[in-house]
Amino acid sequence: MRRCRNACFFLCFVYLFLSFLTNEENQNNEGPEFEPAKILKLNTAELLEVINGARRKLASEKWIGNMYKLEWDSDLVISATKRANCNVKVKHGKDFRERIWFPNDFKRLSDTSEFDNVLNGTNDYDLRWFELLWPSRRRIGCVSVDCFNPMYCHIGPGNKWSRREIIRGPPGSAYIPSSLPSPMLLFALLALVPFANSVYVHLSSFGQFETLYKVTKNSKIFVISDSPQEALQNLTLSTTVAGQNSNGFTLSVPAADGSLTPLVSSNDNDYLSVVFSGSSTLSGYLYTSNATSDLRVFPLNENSSVSFQPGTNVFFRMDTPAGKIPVAQNVVVGSKVAFAGFTGIPEDSASVQFFDSASIEGVTNYDQIELPLSVFHFTSNGDNVKYEIKYAARNGLQIGSSGLLMTDDFPSASFGTNDYALVNPDNADIDLVFVPRMNKTETYSGNVTLFYSALPSVNFPMLSTSSANITSISPVNRVVVESEGPYAIQYMLRDTSLTTPAPIETTTKASSIPQIVASLLIVALFLV
Repeated sequence: MRRCRNACFFLCFVYLFLSFLTNEENQNNEGPEFEPAKILKLNTAELLEVINGARRKLASEKWIGNMYKLEWDSDLVISATKRANCNVKVKHGKDFRERIWFPNDFKRLSDTSEFDNVLNGTNDYDLRWFELLWPSRRRIGCVSVDCFNPMYCHIGPGNKWSRREIIRGPPGSAYIPSSLPSPMLLFALLALVPFANSVYVHLSSFGQFETLYKVTKNSKIFVISDSPQEALQNLTLSTTVAGQNSNGFTLSVPAADGSLTPLVSSNDNDYLSVVFSGSSTLSGYLYTSNATSDLRVFPLNENSSVSFQPGTNVFFRMDTPAGKIPVAQNVVVGSKVAFAGFTGIPEDSASVQFFDSASIEGVTNYDQIELPLSVFHFTSNGDNVKYEIKYAARNGLQIGSSGLLMTDDFPSASFGTNDYALVNPDNADIDLVFVPRMNKTETYSGNVTLFYSALPSVNFPMLSTSSANITSISPVNRVVVESEGPYAIQYMLRDTSLTTPAPIETTTKASSIPQIVASLLIVALFLV
């Protein structure tokens, strides 16, 4: 009878805990949603799903890589039963911590921002609010008593707190060897997420308490920042097993070619420790990667001028000078080299391609590639490439040029209209090729409209959900690009009067019916 009553009180405790911790929208993603009348009918598996849903939520929001699955433990139920005597003074055991819960305590758990406050420093007393959610705990047993409606819970393993236990990373990506009897228990981690080979964190997130990240042999550790030297020297980085040490200033100073020299992990199973002991707020990022051995990282300051290096080159925009954006100028790509550009870092699953040297046949030179991005990278499979990356004003469209047009912060943000006037006083036929790229995760449209001095304009639609190459040979003197969303357009404009004449044609290489109709229309105009 007593066991039944204890179970009922515990189920009520879980319901109160969940109702304060998550809103109705989150409940659908974190575990089953139950009406009060049904909560007492939960079986053990459903109950654990509800509790672990709260732990998943915290791990996801706070980027905790070692959040373990919490499991019901009969031994902890027995020990909690022995302590359930209405005494509100807690008494921890050798391998568990005791927590006495009151209904009003649950309100504190509804705001996960409190977790950061605990880690960054008032005192250890605040840690009690997160006994149930502390990442390294894996077992729980609870009973309830009648007096004051408290709930006695014993949570293990371990009876001490350590902020060192927190390992930042995607949920399920790390574990602490000292807390596990066997490395195989790595697969008991709460979230089913594969190991991530990259860390990308803003430096402002670090404080006086140690933050740990799992690294492997040859992991490259970069600090990209233009904060003052004295502040960056207070950012210490070390590997806990191999004992390698560095600081933020040393890692943030570019070499002669403009690239950063990383701290390279020498141990295959190690942890990167990061501590900031300064009082100011740091700008910039911590970035670790082992995705490729030929990776180079470049901070782009206003006076930067970076030349091509073989492999993967990652760029971080550091300045926003008025009227200027990052650009790649005087780009030359060998005919046998695959050269491509992408948003973000190489490990970012949301990275979007904006440039491909193979997109326009026969073009190997590009005057300007617009790069109004915070982070971007280029890849190549050879060294027959040249470019200069710097800050400059946009050139726009010019006859006789090739390049890339890009909206700010592609592939996000919205956009309106760009109007480009072309200098074509003799109405020469211009060989025009446009290769638009859009955000395919969103549905929106746009138009490229070609204007002529003595002919009707021709409109070519752009759709985010499909690909299209727009080609035209015609006496165009104005181009207007309209779009409901972001785009990147790789282009070529060639004056055919300066080279061997080519047949007159205008096409859009896509299966869209409106585009085909537009192509046929302009062909008819020039062949009549």
